[in-house]
Amino acid sequence: MTMWEMRERLLLHGRILWRDGAMGLSWSFSGCSFCFEGDALTIACAPYPTEEYLAVIVDGVTYKMRVCDRFSLALKNGSHTVSLRRASADSWSETVFVTTITVNGVFTAPPAEKKRKLEFIGDSITCGYGVLGAPDEPYHTRTEDATLTYAARMAQMLDAEARLLSISGQGVVHECTGEVGRTFSTFFDCNTRIPAEGAWDFADGWQPDAVIINAGTNDVGGKTTDEEMTAGAIAFIHKVRARYPDAVILWTYGLMNQNFVSALTAAVETVRKADEKVWFLPLDCIYDRVGEVGANGHPGLLAHRRAANALAAFLQEHFAT
Repeated sequence: MTMWEMRERLLLHGRILWRDGAMGLSWSFSGCSFCFEGDALTIACAPYPTEEYLAVIVDGVTYKMRVCDRFSLALKNGSHTVSLRRASADSWSETVFVTTITVNGVFTAPPAEKKRKLEFIGDSITCGYGVLGAPDEPYHTRTEDATLTYAARMAQMLDAEARLLSISGQGVVHECTGEVGRTFSTFFDCNTRIPAEGAWDFADGWQPDAVIINAGTNDVGGKTTDEEMTAGAIAFIHKVRARYPDAVILWTYGLMNQNFVSALTAAVETVRKADEKVWFLPLDCIYDRVGEVGANGHPGLLAHRRAANALAAFLQEHFAT
């Protein structure tokens, strides 16, 4: 049975690309959840050219799976709940295609969908780049894990489903090298992280209760001006609002630099004149705190925990009751 044929047994997470019966995972944290009665589980993916990782969460215990390997797990016979998520996604990495999920037993009804929904739009911070590494350690995909980010933590804290649309190195106006690249406005409309793989048609009815935009960090390296940032942020907020008319929109920024706090404050204040469900929450920089820096100067576990606590508390104050 192909993944497409068994899709009714799955609770899908995020934007999925279906190809030749396989389930394509491009975005960090995308994947599926399912339940079964039995004593063994096997997951396989199509051949993959680089070292990327999936997280397989079985009954609350997380196992890391290299995409190029077959994952097999023996279990005590009984009822099991499994969540499969894309843990790492290098900036230009390809879509991972999950070809088979088999169990020694029978699939049962999938987990219920969460009532509350969150969408996170961001860069390497939201991808979980370096979250498992040490400050003096270079980046490697094994130190990236989207299941340990502030976004994943917030979803758990708020009992919500979370979608991540994030690509390392990208910005509001310019990417970290100064090129326009795949700006947030561009990839917001994409089916996958690779624009050539087609547009997302927004036809699945997904309407988040809140959209958290964590953006602007890479524009510092890209030499974006304050004026460009303010204009770009205003335009992107309007684009998100057009798709999600009822969502709280929360822009956050500051974990890795503070250069655009004033520009983003101005952008949000401008939008709020006509849209009071838009907010800006700056966060303190990780370099001013002990133990918060992960691999290659990116936020580590403590930083993601701090961000999750601050953002979740803010949202709880502003969600409609």
